[in-house]
Amino acid sequence: MKPEETISELREEIERLKAKLKDDAASKELAGLRKKLEDEQAAHEKTRTEFQKYRNEQEEAALAARVTALAESGRILPAEKEKITSFAKAMDDAATTMEFAKAVGKVEKISPREAWLRELENREPVHKSLTTEFAKDGGREQQDEAAWSAEMDSKI
Repeated sequence: MKPEETISELREEIERLKAKLKDDAASKELAGLRKKLEDEQAAHEKTRTEFQKYRNEQEEAALAARVTALAESGRILPAEKEKITSFAKAMDDAATTMEFAKAVGKVEKISPREAWLRELENREPVHKSLTTEFAKDGGREQQDEAAWSAEMDSKI
């Protein structure tokens, strides 16, 4: 062999080894990037899960506060709190929205749960309507005790 051929073969071998080293380094770098991507995805999923849990807790607390306010204002009976809370949670699963006219030419889209809770919040307090009903005697205002007794005695 001629020395030029040996030198050129050695240069080719050096270039081949350099390419192999680059490929090995690229493979290691790619593996490192894949691992980093997996770690970032896992961290993202953990953060998303924690945020969803926090959001659910906040929504439940807001619903509980709203239902408690309804009971305290007399719009629902205290015994209905649990039933109304459960029903509202079930209604929240619905993916539908309802449209209501808000102002001239404007429409408000709200969930059925929100519409129902607003309806409860806007109704007359239960104790007020019951008090008014019990205060009446057959559709007439109550009379004094003696007049009422006399009227009842005349009917017998």
